[in-house]
Amino acid sequence: MEKEERTIVTITDQYKVNDIPGASGIVKHQGKYWVIGDDAAVIYILNKKFKTIGTLNIPSMKNATPEDGRVSKKQKADLEAMVVVNKSEIVCFGSGSKSPQRETFIRILGNDHYKVEEYSLHKFYAAVKQLPEMKGVELNIEAAAMMGKKLYLFNRQNNLIISLSYKDLFMHLSSGAPVPQMKTQIISTPQIDGLYAGVSGASFSNKSGRLFLTCSVENTSDAYNDGEILGSYLGTVFLDELEKEGVSWYPIKTKGEILKIESVEIKSVKNEDKDYKLIFAADNDNGKSVFLNATFVVK
Repeated sequence: MEKEERTIVTITDQYKVNDIPGASGIVKHQGKYWVIGDDAAVIYILNKKFKTIGTLNIPSMKNATPEDGRVSKKQKADLEAMVVVNKSEIVCFGSGSKSPQRETFIRILGNDHYKVEEYSLHKFYAAVKQLPEMKGVELNIEAAAMMGKKLYLFNRQNNLIISLSYKDLFMHLSSGAPVPQMKTQIISTPQIDGLYAGVSGASFSNKSGRLFLTCSVENTSDAYNDGEILGSYLGTVFLDELEKEGVSWYPIKTKGEILKIESVEIKSVKNEDKDYKLIFAADNDNGKSVFLNATFVVK
């Protein structure tokens, strides 16, 4: 359901960053921001002013040949989902929209010095494609969130939520254990000009139990090609009320051009779930990135 009353989403400032191509995910970790780009060859580490202070190489992209910082559609890993697992671990997921290039799982370990591991999601994504809800639907994993030990993945075209044990998934990827059991649920999203929005980002507050989602409307016929950007929304729901209540959606209104919001991260929460500070990452498919600070106030 789309709402404009009771809550306020306000963009407080925004930063245009030219040296990060196509930001698709952002997380706050160890006092820094970590950013992935769907056509980037590295993972970026930023300070609080969104200035790049470091990068980590994506192993499978070592032989890529970027043009103006962007890896071609044929080569790119298409990292779209990023989530903090614990104090010393971040993981990233390729979208799965093209095999095998976009079936990459990246695991970043460490506190001051970082180790990057890479695994293939091919068998896991093959199992996801066999889910009843995926019949006739393109795979395009766009977001991830963690609640305790459970991982939530979000497929864009049909707005499918897939929940599973993160530990079981990693054992499958690293040791050949069986594909983990998955639970599924499809959520409703807003539409613009008859086109439904697709989920693009997710962030969960362990403090309040609230899940934030972003979705955007893009006029495209498939998961591979880009299209005209029509608008973006912020969604919110308490996870234990998701099945009964559904997600409440609020338009994200920006000045000037319409932005395709790709990711959301919670910076802070105050006043017992009443006052949130959020970060949005935006990519308008032009090789540049925009980061926005925002507030979300429950009235």
